Amino acid sequence: LIKNGARFDLKDNQGQTCLHYTCQASVSDSVFDFIVEHTPDSCLNIPNQAGGTPLDLIYLAAYEQANTSHMRRLHVLLSR
Repeated sequence: LIKNGARFDLKDNQGQTCLHYTCQASVSDSVFDFIVEHTPDSCLNIPNQAGGTPLDLIYLAAYEQANTSHMRRLHVLLSR
């Protein structure tokens, strides 16, 4: 999909991009890293219909679940 120009900034009917879903889903760290690596920085601050950005969603997941994977993912997004 990426080789064919897939757009990571497209939203669904709830205003969510693939990065929103990646931050909420139980995906492997390698899948998370791949999607973050190929997503433009501008997508980090795209709000969904509820007003949550991907950064907000991963922060909430890290806070609520307090596991090392979510903390690492929060660090990855904040480092961009």
